[in-house]
Amino acid sequence: MKKILSAIPGDSSFLKPSLLTFRQLGWEIRNVDYRKTDFLAAIKNNLRLARRAASELITQNRPSIKRVINNNEIIRVAKLWHPDLFLTFKGEIILPETILSLKQLSVKTVNWYPDHLLNTPQNSKFIAAYDCFIYWDKWRISIYHKQGLKNVFYLPFCTIPEKTFPSSDKKYQINFIANWHAHREKKVAPVRDMGLMIWGNQKWEKTALGQNYQWGPTTVPQMIKIIRATKISLNVHVVEQIYSEGTNVRPFEVTGAGGFLLSNVRKSLYELFKVGREIEVFDSDEELVEKTKFYLKNDRLREKIARAGWERTKRDHTYLKRFTLLLKYLN
Repeated sequence: MKKILSAIPGDSSFLKPSLLTFRQLGWEIRNVDYRKTDFLAAIKNNLRLARRAASELITQNRPSIKRVINNNEIIRVAKLWHPDLFLTFKGEIILPETILSLKQLSVKTVNWYPDHLLNTPQNSKFIAAYDCFIYWDKWRISIYHKQGLKNVFYLPFCTIPEKTFPSSDKKYQINFIANWHAHREKKVAPVRDMGLMIWGNQKWEKTALGQNYQWGPTTVPQMIKIIRATKISLNVHVVEQIYSEGTNVRPFEVTGAGGFLLSNVRKSLYELFKVGREIEVFDSDEELVEKTKFYLKNDRLREKIARAGWERTKRDHTYLKRFTLLLKYLN
């Protein structure tokens, strides 16, 4: 059986699906939480590191020593366990030198980067360290390829779909599940008086949409429960379309839960779904209000679209599909 060493934070929504899917593919998988630091274990395993830790802590350079300890832990586990593959999601504190050490152990290295990544020389070095760097935006990938970073590959996000389609009886009119951002607040404000309910961090409480705020942030199970109980699930991409063609993870989470998705426009949504038949999009405040009113009234059509989106995601947008393709990229 092949082995994969993953470095995924314990609170990441990517951890459980990754563990389940790679085991389904017949891999043995072990995870290291690269954001969690066990100072005592690190000092016990490495006396040289103990001396450096004492020095760093005296000078209050705690973030630096945490980064060193967490990188050393990845290498330590790899040396003991001998994995065939290393996978991280984002891995923002994982050093290029750590990835080189893994390669010297004959370990293939992959970073699936789920966030926005600025085009800087430092980030180019970060990307180049990996055998395979997965990104979700074709437009950005084309820029990296022009810079000579041929190890960057496209994979859109995905989900583990719910096994059953939800009841047509809904508790909520409109949900928006996201932490506060000025752009998000502006985008969803036009439907504030149409039954909008917001789940996210507490920054929402101090905004003009404070009365729409419920609580949060939510866990993944809580989010799925809310989506399945809501008529319309809104999605807003923070970065304007002129700077990004890719879509975030929410369309897959909403459709995978059997929800009706109404998202602001992204080019990739037209490639991943049939707009108007599996999901819906809006490109202006007026269109958001118009479509929200229409689909709140037309239950049968809304449920038909939601079911089609659920079927599409079950067929094409699963972790099993994505990881199978990822392994092909490596080969």
